Amino acid sequence: MIMDAKLLFSEAQVLTNTDATSTNVLNLANIAEVGEGTQLFVNLILDTAFSSAADVISCNLVTSTGEAVTSTDKLLTILPATATSALQTLGEVAKVPVPSKGVEQYLALSFLVPVAVEDGKFTAFLTLE
Repeated sequence: MIMDAKLLFSEAQVLTNTDATSTNVLNLANIAEVGEGTQLFVNLILDTAFSSAADVISCNLVTSTGEAVTSTDKLLTILPATATSALQTLGEVAKVPVPSKGVEQYLALSFLVPVAVEDGKFTAFLTLE
């Protein structure tokens, strides 16, 4: 699959703090190819499995009118609280449609973990299908 850099939240991102925002914050005003009414999906891919079984991870889609998005700007749950022991199979973890209402100009992902983890890695992006 070819990914458009304008639609890429993270590429093999390691969650090095407990409230990690995706590497990229997407500015929807810069995505001219996406027409109004087009269904977008958030894709979350596990690139590297987690070795620690004691941690829990969740991922939310966050949105804001400004580029400084935070975990409190939650729009949608992408990955509910999940034990890292359940994140061992590489590949697609979630594919969730972006709601048509409530989306502001900027989108990002917020990863919440109780402690920083050093081994698991995620790639996340938007697609039209």
